[in-house]
Amino acid sequence: MNQASFAELITIILGVQHSRGQKLAQSLCLEDSATTTVGTTASVLRRLSRESIQAAGLTEKQSNRLMAALTLGRLTYVPESSAQRGVTVIDDPAIAAGLLMSKLAYKDKEHAAVVVMNVRHQWLATEIISIGTKSECLFHPDEVFKAVLKHDGKRVIIAHNHPSGELSPSPEDIELTRQMVRGGYLLNIPVLDHLIIGNGDFNSIRQATGIWEEIKQENKNY
Repeated sequence: MNQASFAELITIILGVQHSRGQKLAQSLCLEDSATTTVGTTASVLRRLSRESIQAAGLTEKQSNRLMAALTLGRLTYVPESSAQRGVTVIDDPAIAAGLLMSKLAYKDKEHAAVVVMNVRHQWLATEIISIGTKSECLFHPDEVFKAVLKHDGKRVIIAHNHPSGELSPSPEDIELTRQMVRGGYLLNIPVLDHLIIGNGDFNSIRQATGIWEEIKQENKNY
């Protein structure tokens, strides 16, 4: 079943004709869902919402059935982390996100976490430092750098999840990032990135903004 196409699974779950399953799979996910395996469409599947499912023309009963199947899949999805694969050097935000995915991806409250590294960017520890509400996370600089020092770290990536699955940073996320990066400069513990995680995917604030260049310029001017 791991190699079943998305269209075949849709057909089984909804109990429809194969041709109908193919059409639904195409409208929900991919142009060629009949020949594409589920494993290669995982990131798309994790983003499906009740609204997108209903827009594809499913009945309410079919929508509920498909949402239930997706929810079960999300609950059992635990990606293999970089550390589990033996990768210890964190030189890409995707590697850090892999370390955090099982801890943050499908939580119903916002969690703040850190990935701690040494000066050579070798992974030392991953730690949840606070748990907030469904829409807010208590993310204090003291907790971040305390966790880094506890593990004798020299570099850190901070992260938090969005239970909604929305990966765009809020204005508060942007301002928090500035504070953290500035604090890292002062303590000589560089904050290398701030990741937002949700629905099995992630967004790198460093890649999406100019904050690091902005802070670097500030320090040059002192």
